Amino acid sequence: MIYAPLLAILLFAAGGLWLQSMPGYRLDFAPAPSTPQTPLQQTVSLVAGGWLANYAAQPVLWLVPALGFIGMAGAAAAAGAGRGLLAWWSGALAWIGVIGTAGAALFPFLLPSSLDPSQSLTVWNSSSSALTLQWMLGFTLVFIPLVVWYTSWAFWVMRGKVSEQRIAHDDHAY
Repeated sequence: MIYAPLLAILLFAAGGLWLQSMPGYRLDFAPAPSTPQTPLQQTVSLVAGGWLANYAAQPVLWLVPALGFIGMAGAAAAAGAGRGLLAWWSGALAWIGVIGTAGAALFPFLLPSSLDPSQSLTVWNSSSSALTLQWMLGFTLVFIPLVVWYTSWAFWVMRGKVSEQRIAHDDHAY
């Protein structure tokens, strides 16, 4: 069990070194983020070290992969000490770091195109219109509290442990 986080650390580091040698995407031209746009309006090029360009431009982003390494090391230490809950939370921290590392490296690209880099989907050309986003905000403000309320009610109704005696004396149990 202790070996899995150590292997994850090695693979994560190897992936970072491998990524450094791969050409990455650079957004050369795009309309202003606040204007409606499509992938047809942008120019993207492949550049050496492009995947790590965001880390060079914003050095604070190096904290994100560091979070992944810290989470993996913490999971290994906690698992070795027999502290399962701490190992679980450290693993969750590692996942946040790993996924955040990929997101920071990809930004602003959501789906890079390998056929034609200029057809890549970015954060700006993949979003809905302002009107659609306003409608979705309204629906979210109404329905998320309803979902939270219903889930809370369902957990309250089904609280407690189920025993054989309770099932035997319950007319509604299968």
